[in-house]
Amino acid sequence: MRLKEASFKLTTICIALGAFSSDAFGCASCGSGGDDPLILYPNQEWRFYLGASRAFGFKTIKADGSFGDENAPTFKDALTLAIGKAITPFSFITVTLPYLQNWKNDMYKRGVGDPILAARWTVVPQDISAPLIPQLQLMGSYRFAQAKPQQEADNPYRLDVFGQGVPETKLGIDIFQGMTDVKFGAAQSFLFPGERNLGGQTTYPGLGARSVVTLGYGISQVGKILTGYTRETRSKKKINGLEIDNSEVIENGFFVTCDAEVTPMQMARLTWSRKAAFWDSKNGSRNDSFSIAWMWGIAP
Repeated sequence: MRLKEASFKLTTICIALGAFSSDAFGCASCGSGGDDPLILYPNQEWRFYLGASRAFGFKTIKADGSFGDENAPTFKDALTLAIGKAITPFSFITVTLPYLQNWKNDMYKRGVGDPILAARWTVVPQDISAPLIPQLQLMGSYRFAQAKPQQEADNPYRLDVFGQGVPETKLGIDIFQGMTDVKFGAAQSFLFPGERNLGGQTTYPGLGARSVVTLGYGISQVGKILTGYTRETRSKKKINGLEIDNSEVIENGFFVTCDAEVTPMQMARLTWSRKAAFWDSKNGSRNDSFSIAWMWGIAP
């Protein structure tokens, strides 16, 4: 019941935001959903993103798929800043930096998360004369491991954990058809983590793959609403070079996101997501999150 109420509230807010929006312009790619906070539109030289989010309801998902209590913060808040710069009319780079705050009762700790450097190249652009031909982008990113991971936590509730612990490269493709009112997309990426000594042990999380499928509806000069399904898998992790039995990770999730065009260069976004929501999820963590963001661009 709470899930249905949250969905209804989010949809209502999205419609309200859209009602105040202005002129829309060419769609950015949305096949990868909320994975990348900032994607430049074709008519922008610079684009900026400022978002705030709260994650809550943390539950450990065991190897057999059952749930257990997680010794984690009650809330994880994030303030995310991202800056994008066009390199050519068909390519751009972005830098993302999160600032995090973890809460447990009246205790909290703050810290900077792992920065991410990303790039995209549009191989097949969207064309209004052929609206059914989807846009195709190649994407890649590198996450730096500069923040403290859970293996090195000093706080019993892991309030001082702000990073993943290992660097990771992501490579993939993003397909999105956004020139008609009904919109759809898909993205497939592969995750290549590094190996790092954490807590006195050499840790390797395992190779990963992430799939995203989106479906939504947009109204010209208003905005769009997208729903999406995500699936992330990882092979067995290694500790000191040895594979850990039954350590594969599977996380299935979903999200609803709403974009409202406020001006031709400004957009508001509201997103609700649930990580590891259903089916065969294992060795992961379930949580819900809400985020709100403001994006604005600068034309050449």
